[in-house]
Amino acid sequence: MDTWDPALKNDTNLYLKTEFPMCIFIDPSNWTLLYNKAFVPILMAKHPALGKQVKDVWPKIYEIRISIDVVTTGESFYSHDQHYILQCDGYYESVYFNYTYNPIFKSDGKICALWCITQETTQQVLNTRKLK
Repeated sequence: MDTWDPALKNDTNLYLKTEFPMCIFIDPSNWTLLYNKAFVPILMAKHPALGKQVKDVWPKIYEIRISIDVVTTGESFYSHDQHYILQCDGYYESVYFNYTYNPIFKSDGKICALWCITQETTQQVLNTRKLK
């Protein structure tokens, strides 16, 4: 961390202290995953994944969202009630999330990391379906 840009240090300090599920993907050449305690339930069977490359933890997300949407445009990406099938306790579970990827820029203007804020919305999606 001593060699990290001040912007990345500040953002890392913020996300580690929040109670909301957040993670940071650092190092665009390898996209390494860092996350706070609140993010652990989202990882499900993939925890512990701290310090692992994102492409090894979530290959589909790595290929589509990170590479194309955020890095190439430098703009944030938001997804509402996005459906995923994740492995939990040896079985696959259908889950929904709201999430956003936001670039973290170094002082030279280059992207050094992505900040991901996440909220599981599975119960809301299912309740809405029941009401229809």
